[in-house]
Amino acid sequence: MGLCLILPMVSNLIRYPQQMSARYREIAVFRPERTFGESLRRVVLYAGYNLGPDYLFLRGDRHILQHPAGMGQLYAAQAVLVSLGIAFGWRRKEWRLPLCLSGGWLLAALLPVALTEPNLPGSGHSLRGLPGVVPWQLWSGLGLIALGNLIRHRFARWLVRGVLVGWVIFQATGYFGYYFRDYSRDAARDFNMIMKNMALAINPWKDRYPVIYFPCDFSWPYLYFLFFTNYDPHLLQQDFPDREPGLFGDVSRVDKFHIVCNVQEIWGSGTPGLFIVPVHEIPDAPPLAIVSGLDGQPQYKLIGRDLL
Repeated sequence: MGLCLILPMVSNLIRYPQQMSARYREIAVFRPERTFGESLRRVVLYAGYNLGPDYLFLRGDRHILQHPAGMGQLYAAQAVLVSLGIAFGWRRKEWRLPLCLSGGWLLAALLPVALTEPNLPGSGHSLRGLPGVVPWQLWSGLGLIALGNLIRHRFARWLVRGVLVGWVIFQATGYFGYYFRDYSRDAARDFNMIMKNMALAINPWKDRYPVIYFPCDFSWPYLYFLFFTNYDPHLLQQDFPDREPGLFGDVSRVDKFHIVCNVQEIWGSGTPGLFIVPVHEIPDAPPLAIVSGLDGQPQYKLIGRDLL
């Protein structure tokens, strides 16, 4: 069944190798301009990021888009349980094969991490390393079994288990408290949360100006304009976006929306249009509208210059 499910992907990979591998070529460790030795060094280094205690038990993935700050990918208590589980399981002959198989699972799960560039230097990648969750949980469960076998006294056994459970609850309370209270605010920029407010602020003004200039500070901003301004898909099919070469080339124009990195320079040249800029830029121009973030603080403003 699994092979049947991947047959369409295999077929497309054979028929369209350049398109199907475009994303991997963009993030691949092995590249023509890099020596094999340097690539191999990076493979070992990136795999090590996902096995380090900083990633597993302390800070986790440092990219806030993929992991809220405050704890590792696993609970700190699991550092004890995993160590106990592996040591205890290896002492039993019948458990060695399952341990080896789960270890192989973890190594296989490291391949997507090891063969691609991380989002942030020095950080593991929680999305690409997600299949590795399974062996860590299995070894943690084995650690609980180990506690039951190593501690014979019933009261001491339950005391140790209670301490571990309490440790997990304490850490989880802080983590989920942050996740549901502050994370949306801290990660708002990475999730482009302000883009909805920006698109809605543009709506009343977009028909007045022939061109709209938007800064290139965000990821794929034109998608938000198209969605929140209810752009007609038929028009998009008649006027395709301007974009750089390649399957993942940056889009620089969709209809009258121009995504540029020199908004101030264009404004200074006297060009007419609607401009979206940070609130502290171009202070002499009176704003048509102010765009606030999730915290209610002004972040961007709309300024306009009509045709002479």
